[in-house]
Amino acid sequence: MKIGITGGSGFIGQALTRFFVSQGHELFLFTRMKTSQSPQKEVTYVTWDPSRSFIPDHLPPMDVLINLAGATINKRWTSTYKNEILNSRIEATKTVVNYIKTNPPEVLINASAIGYYGTSLTHVFTEEDFVAPTDFLSHVTREWEAEAMNATNYGVRVVPIRFGLVLGKEGGALPRLALPYKFFIGGKVGSGEQWVSWIHIQDLVELIAFAITNESIEGSLNGTSPAPIQMKKLGQALAHVLKRPNFFPVPGIILKSALGEMSELVLKGQNVLPNKALDNGFTFQFPEIHGALTDLIASTKT
Repeated sequence: MKIGITGGSGFIGQALTRFFVSQGHELFLFTRMKTSQSPQKEVTYVTWDPSRSFIPDHLPPMDVLINLAGATINKRWTSTYKNEILNSRIEATKTVVNYIKTNPPEVLINASAIGYYGTSLTHVFTEEDFVAPTDFLSHVTREWEAEAMNATNYGVRVVPIRFGLVLGKEGGALPRLALPYKFFIGGKVGSGEQWVSWIHIQDLVELIAFAITNESIEGSLNGTSPAPIQMKKLGQALAHVLKRPNFFPVPGIILKSALGEMSELVLKGQNVLPNKALDNGFTFQFPEIHGALTDLIASTKT
């Protein structure tokens, strides 16, 4: 297959590239900057400019497009930067959809996030839940998904995958979560009662591949493990795997002062289940947090 990936230079994009190349597919990585990189022959870099709705017209037909493009949310959310978070996603997705008008792939996989559901300590969310936007992230993800779904007008199957907290040894949330424990100052964050819906990077990559090849999957798909965990339990699991103490709490007020509105990512949460993936027969390699952490931390040490 020929697979195009926007935002392919990031943590998830790099993992997808390695996986698809290993499977014998041809990759086209869309980048805003001209690059002289010449990796394996299966990978081609394509310069694009989503702010000008520009994708080169000399590309071969794509079987799959994966849209991961958007400004990082891991920066302080000033009013200006919140606009960038939203606009970068909308501009990139509009550009992809405009390209699809005349170059339709079989499927568009579009990144999204479980922030779509808002936050709750008690409710269990599945793909069947429709929740009105309650905060910034739920507004962003709703607008983002709506833009991607416009590709259905051109006969394309669209799957917005709502990523949970992605754990990987080379990026994602794990290095930041583990750092305090490595310095013996790990502990409960905020109340500790908030839910963390997470996924091992290997499972996320394989879930994306699964969604590509299974035509029965369309519409929203939760990219989370089947075993969400409360923050206090996640801390205990990290401490156990790293063989470190877990008794230095981080009060919510400190995180709010340091991170501003972005602290909501840590202090609030949601219990999200991947019902559609399970109903369609997807098998998670790392369904439980201890197994996932053991795999990632052990592979980091080797």
